[in-house]
Amino acid sequence: MDATQIDELRRWGEKLSRDDSQPELRSAGRAILLLIAENERLRTPAEPPAQHDGDDDEPPAGDDPYEARRQQRARRAAGSQKRWFHNAFRLAIAGAIIAALVFATLAVGARVSAPSLDALGPAAGAGIGPALLPTLKFSVGGSPSVLGHVHWRLDGQDVTSKALPYRGRVVFDGSSLKDGHHVLKASASGSFPGSKTTKAWRFVVDTKGPEIAFDAPGPQIPPGDIDFLAEID
Repeated sequence: MDATQIDELRRWGEKLSRDDSQPELRSAGRAILLLIAENERLRTPAEPPAQHDGDDDEPPAGDDPYEARRQQRARRAAGSQKRWFHNAFRLAIAGAIIAALVFATLAVGARVSAPSLDALGPAAGAGIGPALLPTLKFSVGGSPSVLGHVHWRLDGQDVTSKALPYRGRVVFDGSSLKDGHHVLKASASGSFPGSKTTKAWRFVVDTKGPEIAFDAPGPQIPPGDIDFLAEID
C-alpha cells in the first residue's frame, strides 16, 4: 500500500469520524485513523546503533590479539542478527496492521455504500389463506438506479423476470403461489465490493385449512318414553 492509498484511507477515516448519523461509523473512522498512525510509526526506520570510537576496536593490551578480534566479530554478528530480527518483526507487525486496515476499510465501505431498499409485504411467518392469496403482493422501493438492479429469488429459484415496476416500486405478484412454506428474497448490490442489501419474507400459503374429523356416533337411545327412578332417603 503506497503513500497515496494511505492518504486516501486517512481522508476517508477523517470523514467517517465526523459522521453524526451513526455512532458505529464514527468509531470505525477513529479506528482507521489509529491504525494508520500505528502503521506509520512501525514503518519508520529505527535509529541506527550508536557508533563506537575506533579505539574500541583495538584488542586490549596483553590479550591474544587473534582471540580478541574473534570475540569482536562474534559480537558484531550477534548485533546484526538481533537488528535483523527486530526489523523483520517490525515489518511483520506493519503488514498485519495494513491487513487489518484493509479489512476494516472493506467492512465499513460495504456497510456505508449498501443500497437502501424499502420493503412491503406480509409480516414474518404470516399465514396466507384463501381470502388473502388473490391480493398477495411483495414490493421494494428505492432510487431508480437501485431498483433497476434488484434480483428476486423464490425458494432459491431466480424469479427476477416476474417482478415488474409499478408506481416507483418493483412488485412481485404472489397470488399464484402453491400451498406450503416459502422464502422470497429481494437483493441489490452496491458500488463498493461486498456491499449488498437483502430483504426477505418467510411465510406459509395454506388455502385448504385444517382437516376436521368427526368421531363415530355413540350408543343409540331407542325412541319412546323414558322412566326415571329416584330414591329419596
